Amino acid sequence: MTQDLVFYSMGICSAYIACRLQDECRAPICLFSDTKREDEDTYRFGREVADRWGLNVVEASDGRDLFQYFADKHMIPARQLSPCSRDLKIIPSRAYLNAHTEPLRVAYGYDVDEQRRADRTVANWDLERHSVWFPLIEWGVSKPQCFGYFAKHGIKPPRVYKFMQHANCTPCKNYRKNDWIALAYHMPEKFAEAAALETANGLRWMQDGPTLIELALSDEVPSRKGRRKLAGDEPAFSFDMGCDRCAID
Repeated sequence: MTQDLVFYSMGICSAYIACRLQDECRAPICLFSDTKREDEDTYRFGREVADRWGLNVVEASDGRDLFQYFADKHMIPARQLSPCSRDLKIIPSRAYLNAHTEPLRVAYGYDVDEQRRADRTVANWDLERHSVWFPLIEWGVSKPQCFGYFAKHGIKPPRVYKFMQHANCTPCKNYRKNDWIALAYHMPEKFAEAAALETANGLRWMQDGPTLIELALSDEVPSRKGRRKLAGDEPAFSFDMGCDRCAID
């Protein structure tokens, strides 16, 4: 039986895949690349899930804090570029995969609505020894069903899902102006850290917008309009879908 490996981001989808494979006694390798800028509650969720299911979590990281990486590079990349993902996640992960001499089936956490992302990954896949796999698409499992699975098991998902679509780095260099306004409202401490990075290093998070300290903020709940990363004043997904919505009974 080919060994399964899950890119374990500590988000809801990759955690679901890891737990389902563990439930099926497939003992997946859960490969985690740490930028040291995930939200604290995302780390809590990932570790709680790993402890509950006895997951084999292996770390393949660059070792640098994301903010230190930006300071070292003297730049925050534009939205069209992702050297931070390449250097802090992709390169360490590929090094791990290249060093693994036995074939692996490598699982990505794309859900049933992300077929286009899966197609792009297949088109760019060049690790001949290992195969790529998209379990949620194959199983027909949606992101809300992943939430339902963990609700059934009494585990709270990462808090960022209350107003973000993904449990990415917090903040993410891909944020637009309205995303930053939303972050300032929902997570003011994260916004303050990001603004301090700009000020201390002469950097800009938005290449086409104001610095964060120049941003006009409001006490009102941010609108969803013009925002790609955050879900506004409503949760991105229900935290309690009910057991009838769980992917596994």
